[in-house]
Amino acid sequence: TNELIFQVSPGVLACSSKFFEDLLKDVSYDEDASIIFTDMSNDELELLISFLYTGSVTFASSTESQRFNALIHQLGIHVDPVQGTMILG
Repeated sequence: TNELIFQVSPGVLACSSKFFEDLLKDVSYDEDASIIFTDMSNDELELLISFLYTGSVTFASSTESQRFNALIHQLGIHVDPVQGTMILG
């Protein structure tokens, strides 16, 4: 497999969506936990993490933008219209 490992704060994930909040409710913030996404590309995962930490993301194409919008909708990610600006680049 082509596996990437990212270290991400459980608090950042839990604050971003009810999905992650429920998934991580029994994990303390100083404890390591693993989440495995089998239906997400490494590039999509990198974009998602970048978006969760910065509130914005740059897309290489409109197709990438559409897929990302579908992903954050599926995960129930809270998007603030001002800070969650999606930049098509």
